[in-house]
Amino acid sequence: MIKKAKDHKMVEICSDSQVAFKDFPPGDSVSWQQWEVVKKVVRIPRLVEVSGTKEALSSAIRSKMDSYSEHREKISTQFEAYRACRERALTQEGVLHVHIDFSENYSSKYDEEIQSVHFGAGRNQITLHTGVIYSAKGTESFASVSDSLEHGPRAISAHLKGVLKAKNPKELHFWSDGPTAQYRNAKNFGYAAAMAKEHGCSVTWNLLAPGHGKGAADGIGGAIKRNADDAVARGKSVLSATDFIRVNSGSKLRMWEVTADDISEIPDPPRLRQKVKATMKQFQLVIIDPEAIGFRQRSCFGDRDDCPFCDCVSSQAVAVEFPQPEVADLSSDDDTLKELCLCPTTQSSDDDAEASVEEGVEMIEPSSTSPIKNGSFVLVRVLGGGRKKTEFRYACIVDEG
Repeated sequence: MIKKAKDHKMVEICSDSQVAFKDFPPGDSVSWQQWEVVKKVVRIPRLVEVSGTKEALSSAIRSKMDSYSEHREKISTQFEAYRACRERALTQEGVLHVHIDFSENYSSKYDEEIQSVHFGAGRNQITLHTGVIYSAKGTESFASVSDSLEHGPRAISAHLKGVLKAKNPKELHFWSDGPTAQYRNAKNFGYAAAMAKEHGCSVTWNLLAPGHGKGAADGIGGAIKRNADDAVARGKSVLSATDFIRVNSGSKLRMWEVTADDISEIPDPPRLRQKVKATMKQFQLVIIDPEAIGFRQRSCFGDRDDCPFCDCVSSQAVAVEFPQPEVADLSSDDDTLKELCLCPTTQSSDDDAEASVEEGVEMIEPSSTSPIKNGSFVLVRVLGGGRKKTEFRYACIVDEG
């Protein structure tokens, strides 16, 4: 018999009782889960001593110096371009220089916590996307806050919606670091093209050298986190994005919340028709025409009219394919629908083409000064109807053959 203390009294518990099971054939296999201590092999960087010949050491040093020299060149070139772009934005109307970055997630905090919460891993994470806008109107700091932990291209596009609200830029220059899961990937390139089309402006996206993407955006993240920690110390709990914005309401920077619905409502990005060569070597994305994206291995801010896709820094161009708009179903017996007439395309001679131009038609020069070459995308807009209020759009690809 086993004796156990309960309510300060000795209670006898029968030790002969056992768990009863249904009868089962011996040898039957079954799977279950239980806690065990297992060994796991991990790779951790360590500073170790290596022995070898002097020739091997000198060869390793030369190899490292080559990559280090290239890295130093990236740092100086990108920072020089950064300063030139910022100066351009501060002195010219309609030019925006936007430096952005994801700050480290903020962990939710209660003003008073039990031990399991304080030392546990059950805290909610709050996403902070911070940045600074430089323009001729001055400097504007901002932060978008979200309970969603998504940091991918779709989330970036949702966070930037608030950045460009009530802005009408002629030139838009983004600066950020270059993690492949966030800013340096084909989907984010497609969203940049969509942004250029939506706002009717030219766009560049510039990536700073690896390990050197810190700047004013990170300072903003640190400042608003300190404000939140101070609020917790004064007896307030910060458990969500709404709470985080509330405790920073006294700050001069502009803040807004990005919900999970805001992110999910962002449509799929336009598709790049070709693969970007050597993506990790590209540090500037240039969009003059939303239908094409230029890539450079270094940022360049020369004359935008004469040098949109110059080859001074190993450039390449990639065509962009935007999703086709949904076509309304016209299969209806409603008499109010006008009859549609589809005409086959024909190829005519130059004389026929000249004869087909009616007198009095206003001819407008192309909006782009870039030469039209074989493979160029051309968009033609024609106003027709009685009062020329009906707009027809035609898109084609130039074929010199």
